[in-house]
Amino acid sequence: MKKMVEEKLIDILKKRNQELLVLLETSRILTEKLNLEELLTEIMHQATKLVKAESSSLMLIDEEKNELLFNIAIGDKGNKVKQMRLKIGEGIAGWVAKEGKAIIVDDVSKDSRFDSAIDDITKYKTKSILCVPLKIKDRIIGVMEAINKKKKDTFSKPDLDMFSDFAAQAVVAIDNAKLFGNLEQEKEKIEAMFAGMGDGAVFTDSNFKILMFNRAACNLLNLEKDEMTGRNFRGLKADYDFIDLDKIKDDKIKSMLFDINRREGKKLFVSCRLTRIINNDDRTMGYMMVLRDVTNDKTELMMTRDFFSLISHKLKTPLVAITGYTPMLLKEEEFGKLNKFQKSAIKSIDEQGKHLRELIEKLLTFTSLGVEAHNLNIEKTGLNDLVQLSIKGLDDMMSEKNAEIRCDGSVLNNPT
Repeated sequence: MKKMVEEKLIDILKKRNQELLVLLETSRILTEKLNLEELLTEIMHQATKLVKAESSSLMLIDEEKNELLFNIAIGDKGNKVKQMRLKIGEGIAGWVAKEGKAIIVDDVSKDSRFDSAIDDITKYKTKSILCVPLKIKDRIIGVMEAINKKKKDTFSKPDLDMFSDFAAQAVVAIDNAKLFGNLEQEKEKIEAMFAGMGDGAVFTDSNFKILMFNRAACNLLNLEKDEMTGRNFRGLKADYDFIDLDKIKDDKIKSMLFDINRREGKKLFVSCRLTRIINNDDRTMGYMMVLRDVTNDKTELMMTRDFFSLISHKLKTPLVAITGYTPMLLKEEEFGKLNKFQKSAIKSIDEQGKHLRELIEKLLTFTSLGVEAHNLNIEKTGLNDLVQLSIKGLDDMMSEKNAEIRCDGSVLNNPT
């Protein structure tokens, strides 16, 4: 008797061990599938074999309509079952989805929850059902059914346990496949957006390694696709002048605009709008760069400034003679006495000459601001300093006009 019990226990352990090996192999197969349609089909094939059923089906919940949708059905009548719908609570599958409990129904003809509508459509005779919920944490996303045990047997408690274990593995695989599918869709949207952009677009990681780019960026930088793929954006410094990207990384600036200029060959000026991509912890995940060809604008601006500079310098030569000789002409003791009209005319020439000189100096200052080598030291300053500096700049003009500037004390006392 004792030997018989031991042999029976050994048989049970062997069987359970074999079931666990099957579950492990099944889990390995499922984790290799990331396409949702392929995964669901594989889950049903494995489920049917696992509990030796004639057929099986998998229904996922359509949350918008609160219905169960037969995504996958395996067996001779599987194609007819696909895309059929059940209300939550309707039929045995609907009851499992509503209650979140696994059940075995040995004889569906004696269960009031059974709905024969599907059998009527498929002309398939359902005798027994093993049904378990597909649950992620506390959320039910669908149900899985095994229909009719082969060899006219009925589903057992071990079948239910093994089917439930398998469902737990399957639901994780389904969730991963959905997430992967969503990521793929988002990637396709981003790639489509990138491809459709007229401006160049480059996406890099936090160390400026290029992860994604569009054709416009390749054309703009005169690089082939394989030359862009996987390279570091810093490497472009071999052919282009632009700011030190490590300073951007250290400054933690969220967005900025800088120029990229080609060193040799045909002139190319590119305006780059850089935007830092951060996560919820304010940690840098990467950078988005939008590139625009501004060569024509830059060239036109440079030509305009060069023209103004040339004209200004050309005007200064005759102006030196005018402003140099007019004071001498006003000295009556050296050149004879001037009548009233002569004196007035020479004074007018002198005044207008000085005014023209001021205008030329301002024009030269303006043109010099466009030169790249011209560096501006930007500093914070108080309102008092700014007002006093402005007043001082008007001293000469105020003296000539015999005018006076008075500043309200409340302004001068303002510390900011």
